[in-house]
Parts: sequence; C-alpha cells; structure tokens
Amino acid sequence: MDCKKLLKKLTLREKIMQLIQLTRQMFQTDENGVLTGPKLNVSLSEQDLYNTGSVLNVFGGEKSIDLQNRFLKNNKHGIPLCLMQDVIHGYK
Repeated sequence: MDCKKLLKKLTLREKIMQLIQLTRQMFQTDENGVLTGPKLNVSLSEQDLYNTGSVLNVFGGEKSIDLQNRFLKNNKHGIPLCLMQDVIHGYK
C-alpha cells in the first residue's frame, strides 16, 4: 500500500477519524446487522464509524474477527481497524 497515495485520497474528516478510538459498544448490531450502538449520541455517522482508527476492548477472537470483517466491508479505503486492549494491570 502506498501511504502517500492513500493520504491524498482521504478527506480531512477521514484523516481525523483515523485518530479516533472508540469502544466496542459503538459497533453493536441487532439481529439484522443494523448498528445499534450509541453513535447517534455523539454525532457520528455510520460512515464516520467505519473510518475510525481503533476500537478498545473487543474480547474474544470470534468477536474480533467479525468486527474486523464488518469494518473492512464498510471502509472504502480498506484500512483495517486497530484492535486495542486496556490491560495495564493484566487481563481479567
């Protein structure tokens, strides 16, 4: 991937969204796959959500893979989501 070309393609808002880290709750869906997380409470569009740079505290491999697959399906530039864990004092 040519990073310089990618940066030229990204809008200013997409670049800003790459700097944002959200919690896993923002990506919750219902049984039909419709996003139900609190994105509307913080003025984020679905497009903003799928341009986010990282997500915090997604637990389990299956959930992580599912989220990454949904994310990449909806991210027009193919930029993967960074999955982060807040485990400074250990996991569980």
